[in-house]
Amino acid sequence: MDDVRLSALVIARNEEAGIARCLEALSFCDEIVLVDAESTDRTVEIAREYTDRVWVEPWRGYSEQKSFALAKCRGDWVLWIDADEVVSAELRDEIVRATGAASIGDESAATPVDGSTAMPVAYELSRRVFYLGGWIRHGGWGEDRVVRLFRRGRAQFSQDRVHERLLVDGPVESLSGVLEHYTYRGLAHHWGKIRNLASLGAEQAWERGRRASLGDLAFRPLARGLKIFVWKRGFLDGWRGAIIAGMGMAYVFLKYAMLREKEERER
Repeated sequence: MDDVRLSALVIARNEEAGIARCLEALSFCDEIVLVDAESTDRTVEIAREYTDRVWVEPWRGYSEQKSFALAKCRGDWVLWIDADEVVSAELRDEIVRATGAASIGDESAATPVDGSTAMPVAYELSRRVFYLGGWIRHGGWGEDRVVRLFRRGRAQFSQDRVHERLLVDGPVESLSGVLEHYTYRGLAHHWGKIRNLASLGAEQAWERGRRASLGDLAFRPLARGLKIFVWKRGFLDGWRGAIIAGMGMAYVFLKYAMLREKEERER
């Protein structure tokens, strides 16, 4: 493909339930790069109906897997999307306008979407979460903003084991369109993810010299729950907000419990 302006970057594993919805909404991109972590379902088969740029690779970790996918992108701009996310029509139009403001490879010709003078090299998006049959408006999930659109060569993924992010070299602006996040398929799926993320978080904390105290186990989970349910007004999402707060507490408790367990084993 010549003159690839916009690449979509997706990593996946066992996402057959939602991958078509994700990729269908990316049809406006010049190419879709998908790296699959050896799925055991129909994820790869479905993905190849939408793009021929599919790689099946062993799991390297979140940051390394996305960095591998980024190296395969050819676009002037890259849109990073998770397999359980969908670009809304409004956001699609904004992305097209933002990435079409400059000719290929010519940053100086671009026009910032907010009218400022600095040329943005990345954009943050507003993300809305769909959970247990309803849209979440509060608790930290309802006002989530994430940097996902960037000029290739001007951003890279952090090396964090979990909660990796983009490290951007240059100005970042905002788009108002919504990125729809169809997160956990149910409580069992949510719990499985929490266990995995808590394990990764404990490993990362250990590598950084962090250790778990009794106070971490006793008070940090409670603080997380209060932050989600009270300070971030998760109670306004009703029973869903209560579950989100509870799961947030469970994640923090498991993370520090696993860290403490590792400390005891290493003695």
